[in-house]
This record gives sequence, C-alpha cells and structure tokens, in this order.
Amino acid sequence: MADRYIGHYKIVREITQDGSRQVFEAVDLLIKKRVIIKGLKPEISNQQEIKPRLFGEIEALGRLNHPHIARLFGFVRRDDELYLVMEFVEGESLRALLKRKRRLEPNVAWAIFHEILAAVGFAHRLGVIHGDLRPSNIMVTKLGVVKVVGFSMAPMRSRSTAPGSANCEPPRPSTK
Repeated sequence: MADRYIGHYKIVREITQDGSRQVFEAVDLLIKKRVIIKGLKPEISNQQEIKPRLFGEIEALGRLNHPHIARLFGFVRRDDELYLVMEFVEGESLRALLKRKRRLEPNVAWAIFHEILAAVGFAHRLGVIHGDLRPSNIMVTKLGVVKVVGFSMAPMRSRSTAPGSANCEPPRPSTK
C-alpha cells in the first residue's frame, strides 16, 4: 500500500468511513504527534447551504478548550476536500471499558459521569451541542482521564447565533 498524506499528516490507518465522512489516525510529520483526521467528502463539504454552518462549527469547535474534550488543532483544505485535525486520545472507549469490566465501581462511575457532565456543560455554555453523545464517543485514558470525542460537525444550538455562521469561507492565513 502506498503512503497517503493529507497536508503534512501521514495516514496511519482508516478508522471509519460512511456515506459522508472519513476518519483516520495520522501522524503530524512536523511535530511527530498522533492525531485524528476527520474528513467530509467533497459532495458534502461543497454544498453551498452547508458551507456557512460548516465554517461556523469549525470556529466553535476551536473554542472547545476543556480538559475533558478532545481538542481541534486545525483543518486542512485540499482541493474540494476539508479535513479537521483533532487530538488523538489514547485509551479505550467507555463502551469498550463497560464491555470488558461489565460493571464499574460506583466511585469510578461517578467520576466518569462528573467529567462527562463538565465537558458537555462547558460546550453547551458556548452554544455547542454534541449531538451524538454515547459510550463509544467517551474515551478513558490509562490514567483514568475522560475525554469526550466526536464533537466535529456537531449541530449548533442556533445557526443565527453560531459564531462565524455568516462566513462562507474559512479564514485565510495572513501573507504578511
């Protein structure tokens, strides 16, 4: 298999692909760090009615700086394709943890629940709703830290008040 790149990210493996998106594990070749890359297929990202919402969501996701939310590092635009670059969270999903352990100690369950609520509450205060909160979108690291993942392309609470919702293009880097 030939190496595949998206910008300066080398694809390690495809995690999932469905009708509208692709998710990859990749390595940032500049800083040698693992990341998740989520891409919308061109037929989705190029729809004129999607663009204002999409770039508003990117801006909102960029503001989700919380210890229990996987961060958005940026995005790559390649031809007609748009890819979000997200924090790679090493650990296991809450779904896998529950399947493996069958039952959590009450204090562990409470700690996980508390960290999920803190993350979701923070996002809601910024007007971002997860839209797909489930055990497979909750990661637990080896140190027991909870990270909510899967916020990308999440529905906004209100399109008219979403940050950047009037913009149809992403910000361009300064050439100065």
